[in-house]
Amino acid sequence: MEWWRQSKTRAERYLTKFGKDIIVQGSYEKLFVEYCESNNIDVQNGPCIEYKHNGDKHRYFADFQLEINGKKKYQRVIRDLKQKKKNKI
Repeated sequence: MEWWRQSKTRAERYLTKFGKDIIVQGSYEKLFVEYCESNNIDVQNGPCIEYKHNGDKHRYFADFQLEINGKKKYQRVIRDLKQKKKNKI
């Protein structure tokens, strides 16, 4: 079974106007992808970044990778402000 079907948040497949099949989780990510498309920014699911912390291996998944003017790639993470405030408490 695909990882996104097991996600605790609402995850769904989304076909971009650039023909890429990506996974979006929740309304904030979907709005972000729609904004990028309206500004001709190519959106893909972000990469898995492996790293070590205190000797333990971890994996971080960036939400999106953007390609602008066919040259630069940026990685973005979309967060819900309510969740961010909750995590600070």
